[in-house]
Amino acid sequence: MSIIVDWKQVYDSPNRALIERAAEIACSYEGVREQGGANRGPEVEAFLASVGLPTGNAWCAAFVVHCCRLAAKELGMASPVPSTGKVARMWRRSPSWARVVTPPPYPSIFVHLANPKDPESKGHTGFVLGVTGTHAITIEGNTSQAGSREGDGVYRQKRPTLGSSYVTGYLDFAADPDPTVRLRVG
Repeated sequence: MSIIVDWKQVYDSPNRALIERAAEIACSYEGVREQGGANRGPEVEAFLASVGLPTGNAWCAAFVVHCCRLAAKELGMASPVPSTGKVARMWRRSPSWARVVTPPPYPSIFVHLANPKDPESKGHTGFVLGVTGTHAITIEGNTSQAGSREGDGVYRQKRPTLGSSYVTGYLDFAADPDPTVRLRVG
């Protein structure tokens, strides 16, 4: 797995190593596919169980939470990512300082909500590995080769960033909550 930007030189924070390791763990699942039907299979069911959801539910948010929990356990720290299998809840439960509209120049989590004003909106999420021009390179669970939000496995994608209705925002847990020291792309 290769991260596109050497973001360790861009910003250092307590969560930096966790987000990088979670993105690496997510990449290790690339190629996992659902088995035995939609939103089913050994790995998918483990992702869902990690957030208390039964088999058959959409699992992109559970995938992100699972990867962050594994990274946190390895590093002996708590995961900053809200423990939920619902994208809208992940966005709402994240601290306001972590919710940003431009992609950071290092790994983060993207959030897409079909209706950002609906607190229970359907959506999609995954890890941003890096940004190239107006696109983010991502690793996502419950997507497809074509990039759908309800897919059959873990894939890398190329998603639009700025000016796109696809991305609601980014969860930048590697940032410092003090806005005077935060770095931003753009």
